[in-house]
Amino acid sequence: MSSLHHVPVWVWLTLVSVVSFVVCIVGIPLYLARAPADLLVGPALPWRGLSPRRLLLRLLKNALGLVLFVAGLIMLVGPGQGLLTLIVALGLLDLPGKRRLQRRLLLNPKVLKLVNRLRERAGRDALEPYSDRPSRSGELR
Repeated sequence: MSSLHHVPVWVWLTLVSVVSFVVCIVGIPLYLARAPADLLVGPALPWRGLSPRRLLLRLLKNALGLVLFVAGLIMLVGPGQGLLTLIVALGLLDLPGKRRLQRRLLLNPKVLKLVNRLRERAGRDALEPYSDRPSRSGELR
């Protein structure tokens, strides 16, 4: 165990970089393929009223996002995929305005077409940019 303390910092940064790159390459398409078709419609789910299990999962997701955010900042100046890691980290964190930014990015016609093609290959319905179905709060989305 003491031999791990003698490994240079750049080796650790390179390892984190490679792992985050692989997670991004696999995780982003997997997330987009498995996301519900009404991902872009309606408000984000509130924190209040969550079961203890869902609350714990949401806290862990935000903790992972924070760790990736710090690693992304480090990789901006060191070796690694800093920008890509930051994008994934911001996607995991629950921040004000995140939903609006996600909608703006995913409603770009070229991006939406690419995402829907990916979802089609995964056997999923296309993302609904707008819907006439009522949202969780009852109003039209």
